[in-house]
Amino acid sequence: MPQLNLNRELVQSLMRALAAHDDHAQEPRVAAQYLAALIGLLVGNERLRPDEKREFLRELSAFSEQVLADVLGQQEARPAPPAADPAKAFGIWKPPAK
Repeated sequence: MPQLNLNRELVQSLMRALAAHDDHAQEPRVAAQYLAALIGLLVGNERLRPDEKREFLRELSAFSEQVLADVLGQQEARPAPPAADPAKAFGIWKPPAK
């Protein structure tokens, strides 16, 4: 299988294409649903036996899980943003009504 080149430009291009088709696809969850449906359509139309199609879909699902684990690991490795400067904080506190 060829090496995949998943980069920001590709993701943004796909998101723009989906949003051009459906404004709701600007939301990542809706875009993910479109992509999941597309995967099912592409795999379903492959010239494979039904059991081979299901196995390939399971492999794709496992691959998606690996990508998710990588993303979560990268997010956990990022340092936490610095705390807000209390000197710049503003607000009005009112005691609760009795």
